[in-house]
Amino acid sequence: MKRCTPVASFADPGSGNNNGYCPGPTIPLGGYIVKKLEKVALAVQAEQKNCDAVKKRYAAAIVEQRSCYSLLKDLQVSSHLRKRQVVEISFS
Repeated sequence: MKRCTPVASFADPGSGNNNGYCPGPTIPLGGYIVKKLEKVALAVQAEQKNCDAVKKRYAAAIVEQRSCYSLLKDLQVSSHLRKRQVVEISFS
């Protein structure tokens, strides 16, 4: 029975002796790993860019939310003061 390896063959492809293994891809195992790591690194860079963009949008949204909260608080205070003045004027 002939043994086959699903990934790269460890035998020298030019030697003619593959120690019973079926001929595998011509890319050495180290080359395969390097190519896979490069693909993964590119994917990680893309995800990092996405993450940075989301963080910037989140920071901008927080700044806007704080600004809106401050405006709302000022409006509530001024509205409360006006109501108080109206009540004081009507009792005077």
